[in-house]
Amino acid sequence: MLYLYTERICAERRDTVARMYKTAGRQRLLEFLESRPDCQFTVEELCHEMDRQDGETSRKSTVYRHLSELCAEGTVRKYRSDTQSAYVIAYRFGVIDEEGNVTIKGRSKNMLLGPSGQNIYPEEIEDKLNNMLYVNESIVIQAVDGKLVALIYPDFDLAFANGLTEEQVEKQMEANRVALNQEVAAYEQIARVKIYHEEFEKTPKKSIKRFLYQEAR
Repeated sequence: MLYLYTERICAERRDTVARMYKTAGRQRLLEFLESRPDCQFTVEELCHEMDRQDGETSRKSTVYRHLSELCAEGTVRKYRSDTQSAYVIAYRFGVIDEEGNVTIKGRSKNMLLGPSGQNIYPEEIEDKLNNMLYVNESIVIQAVDGKLVALIYPDFDLAFANGLTEEQVEKQMEANRVALNQEVAAYEQIARVKIYHEEFEKTPKKSIKRFLYQEAR
């Protein structure tokens, strides 16, 4: 009986150690991905970059198992191509169609709420606006009155090269706003635009520092 009891204790300890190892491995992987929210990695790249960062040795099979679990939970997203699969932290809201294709709608921390509680993804609106005439880049923010405002950095070089004046550029941005509102839902309508004459400040990963422009509301 003593032997069986001791064997059970050892088994419980092994299970505890295994759970701690599994939790530590998941946490290490999550912390790495969270520090690079806009980057995609294959399993091989994840192992290499994590090992280079903290000096530990990652087993590809273990990392793959953690990734599979995190994908099932919705914490990590998997992107497939013809040659490989890449993984990225799922801090972006998206929809998955019947074929498993993911359409990204925006990052959760940037999501805005419409007048009736609708989810508004500014990146989705910005993508449309950035494809319009003489728009270099843009940010969509929510004013204190709840209405949406588009901050636009126009392509002044191209506009001036085509003979436009600054006043005409401003009129074109307003025309873009009107055209954009015909493409988006009622709760995504842009109430007004504000023109910036300098490129928006960005992070080292070339993401716009949105927090610097909230005062423009």
